Order: sequence, then structure tokens, then C-alpha cells
Amino acid sequence: MGGYGALRNGLYYNKTFGKIAALSSRILRKDFKNDQHTYPDRIMKVLIGSNDVNDMPDAMDLYQLVAENKIQPALYMACGTSDFLYQDNLEFHHYLKDQKVEHQYIENEGDHNWGFWNQQIIPALEWLTS
Repeated sequence: MGGYGALRNGLYYNKTFGKIAALSSRILRKDFKNDQHTYPDRIMKVLIGSNDVNDMPDAMDLYQLVAENKIQPALYMACGTSDFLYQDNLEFHHYLKDQKVEHQYIENEGDHNWGFWNQQIIPALEWLTS
């Protein structure tokens, strides 16, 4: 499962999951401008039945899930500073801080690839099992 799936399922099923670890996550939210989201149109069509990100159900919007949930699983996020998803992850980190959601956010040099993920998987697993 990718980072978005881990975040979405962990936040949506927040009474089932106690911890979420997400590496290099897509951060989907409704208020993206259509040219701002990074999913190709064909993938958006499969995910939400539309090419317009504003048609996304609330249950897929990570910002909405954080805002609605009083119970939050512990969060661990890591993203490389050269990753094309870095800015989205950084903005979500700031949103979590503003919402006073306790989380661990790691950013290091790296891209959206196995080189970065291989460096981050051991710390993420150690955090999950702590």
C-alpha cells in the first residue's frame, strides 16, 4: 500500500489502527485546483469517477478526515526533499501541526524512489513497533 492509502485507511478506520507510517505520500484534498493535483486524469477517473478533484468524496480527502476525527492514530511521515510530492507532504505536516495532531515528520534528501524508501523503512518500522 502506498503512503496515501496508509494515511487514508488509518484516518478513516481510526478506531482500528493505532499507528500509521507513510512514506512519500500523495496528499489528496478537495480544494486542490485541477491543475495542482498530481494524479493523471485516468487515475482520478478510476479513484473518484471524475477528472475533477472537487468531486472527491469527503472520505478520500485527508484534510477532511483529520478535521472530522477526534481520535487520531499516531502518525509517522517521511518524504524526500527532491520528491515531486514534497510540497504536498510539507503542507500536510503544517496542517497537522495547526490542528495539534501529534505526529512525527521526517524530511531528508531524497527522491520518490527506492533509494529514499530503503533509508526510511527501518526507522519507520522501529517507530511502528515502539
